[in-house]
Amino acid sequence: MERNIHILVIPYSLQGHINPMLQFSKRLASKGPRVTFISTSRISKSIQAHESSSINFETISDGSEEVQDLEIIDEKVKRFNSQVSQNLPKLIEKHNSSKYPPKFLAYDSILPWALNVARQSGLDGAPFFTQSCVVNNIYYHAHQGTLQMPLEEASSTSLPSMPSLGINDMPSIFCDMESYPGELNIVVSQFSNFQEANWLLCHTFDELEDESIQAHESSSINFETISDGSEEVQDLETSDEKLKRFKSKVSQNLPKFIEKHNSSKYPPKFLVYDSVLPWALNVARQSGLDGAPFFTQSCVVNAIYYHAHQGTLQMPLEEGSSISLPSMPSLGINDMPTFLYDTGSTQMCKPCGESILKFPGSELALVQHF
Repeated sequence: MERNIHILVIPYSLQGHINPMLQFSKRLASKGPRVTFISTSRISKSIQAHESSSINFETISDGSEEVQDLEIIDEKVKRFNSQVSQNLPKLIEKHNSSKYPPKFLAYDSILPWALNVARQSGLDGAPFFTQSCVVNNIYYHAHQGTLQMPLEEASSTSLPSMPSLGINDMPSIFCDMESYPGELNIVVSQFSNFQEANWLLCHTFDELEDESIQAHESSSINFETISDGSEEVQDLETSDEKLKRFKSKVSQNLPKFIEKHNSSKYPPKFLVYDSVLPWALNVARQSGLDGAPFFTQSCVVNAIYYHAHQGTLQMPLEEGSSISLPSMPSLGINDMPTFLYDTGSTQMCKPCGESILKFPGSELALVQHF
């Protein structure tokens, strides 16, 4: 990821929720993007001890500084949601006018309303689940009504992709609902709109919770993983280093993966690959498959990359210049991809242009386009 990508992260001020999202923020920042960790007034003092130069910290009010009397859980949640849902858009608006406006909000999954706040502010967002996938599965089925509550003593519970569970295996709030009504509503309501998000972020070990993770994946699609070498990377990489490492590792491991499936009951016949991986067509054909690139950008953007690669579009672009390209209206500099006029990042245009230049070698081209 590039440093001009700015991601906001907001946790809920509850034990067991802050540190996982803080560690996630640090790991995310180590991959390149700018990360701003948003603490609320209740936890802002304690969070300062964890500050790292790789993360920016901001504080917004959650209304706790005005609380004098002891609050029950429902009152805390209502006050937090009310204050933060008002103050978070103001923080986003402030950063939108900065040099690096944010593009994405990672929010604690028990703040499902944050997705709407993000999108109304022009960002996309994803919930971060601090609990394990097994626990999330249980909460999900409670929300769906497929898990009947309260649980009865000595009862056995069967849920998809999980072993039979006894009452002692379940969260205690399911056994004593009258004592924890507020907490129960919090953990169950986090699934109220999670299907509207384009991504889900989970704090888990996938090898330990393989079945639970797969239960959330589409039954119509098989998922497999090959190494791209990122697990061995410790230092920050440049774009060129990332591309070189990715191509080297995947071009080695993809043929092995295809070979494994060639001996299966249903050997693959075709490879659809991202258009910025033009070398994947040769890998496919050397393995006995045909292939086609999938262009995730619009045809207009692809045409711009093509002309940049061909040299008919001179870079870097100059401020105030007007660009004329075949079959397109006259374009200003603000109509162009940013790295065409940012000399420090024009190397990113090379794989985009190469992908278009080489696609005639395939018999098909797939385009995401309206």
